[in-house]
Formats: sequence, structure tokens, C-alpha cells
Amino acid sequence: MNALEAAREYRRRGWRIVPIPAGSKAPVVDGWPDLVIPAEDLERHFGADQNIGIRLGAVSGALVDVDLDCPEALAIANLYLPSTGAKFGRASAPSSHWLYSAPGAVKETFADPALSVKQHEVLQRIFDKVRVMAEETP
Repeated sequence: MNALEAAREYRRRGWRIVPIPAGSKAPVVDGWPDLVIPAEDLERHFGADQNIGIRLGAVSGALVDVDLDCPEALAIANLYLPSTGAKFGRASAPSSHWLYSAPGAVKETFADPALSVKQHEVLQRIFDKVRVMAEETP
């Protein structure tokens, strides 16, 4: 699936998409938080060498991203998280982001005391919240 096809599919799902330059993780379009791209303008925004950002939260139907950046989290994700047909990642960590519709979800980030340089989310709390929300959402 190329960027344009993906953009069409994400828009069909009701997700608010944002063009991201190839090789980047950040949007450069002025006013991107309020950007709404009509279907007829998708080709102009999503070329062959384009990444796609997705706004999370209410603007995309209560979409949340469970970010499984560390190998330990990815290794146990199937044990704690409900299945989802919406996974993505990068070449070095495919399927490291799992998407869910989770109305009422809140973001929590915690510092891992074993790491001095980088913060990681405490997986158990997130897993429990996502599991409960997924069970409550038909």
C-alpha cells in the first residue's frame, strides 16, 4: 500500500491525517493541528515519498496508540493487549504501534527507575486500561 492508498483508507476510517515529509516524524504544514484534508486533495498532500501522521484522540474517533518501543513490551503485548487489525511500525520495530478506539482514555507516562536516560510508559497500567476499554467497547 502506498502513501496515497493509506491516506484514503485512514480517512475512510475517520482518522484525521497529516502529511509528514519522508524521513521525518514531525509535520511541517502550518496549522497542522487543525488541518482537514478533503478527499479531492489527498493526491496533492500524499505523494510517493510521504509519511502519514494521524491525530489521536477525539478528532479521530477516540483513537489511541499503544507505543511498544522497547523489546520487552513488544514481546509481551499479545499476552496483555486485545487483538487489533491496526498495527504499524518502522523497519527496525514492525508492529510496535497498536491502535484502538478507546473513548475516555487518558495518557499516562511514567519514568522507569531502572533507566536513567529515557522515560518509558509503565505497560501494566496501560494494558489494563486498554483491555477494560476494549471489553467495554462493542
